[in-house]
Amino acid sequence: MTAEPVPAASGPEKTPLAKPKPAKTEAETEVTVTPELLRIYRERLDRLCGALRGYCTRRDIVHMVVETSTPVDTLMLEYLRRRGLLR
Repeated sequence: MTAEPVPAASGPEKTPLAKPKPAKTEAETEVTVTPELLRIYRERLDRLCGALRGYCTRRDIVHMVVETSTPVDTLMLEYLRRRGLLR
C-alpha cells in the first residue's frame, strides 16, 4: 500500500496527510506515523468535532460522542432512559 499526499482540508496550513491507496490484496502493510503527522491529524479532528458540536448546538440537536464499539440498540436505549422516555 503506497501513500499519496492529500491537501489540507481547510485553514492556513497546507501540510498534506498520507492517504493509503486501496490494497488489491488482504496483505498487511506497515504504516509509519510521525509525531508531527499525528499532531496535525488531532488538530483537524478537534476542529471537525468542534464544528459538528457547534452545528448541533445552534439547531438544538443532541450531540453525543460515542465509541464505535457501542451497539446502536444499547445507545438508543440509554439515551431514551436518560431522557425519561423509557424505564
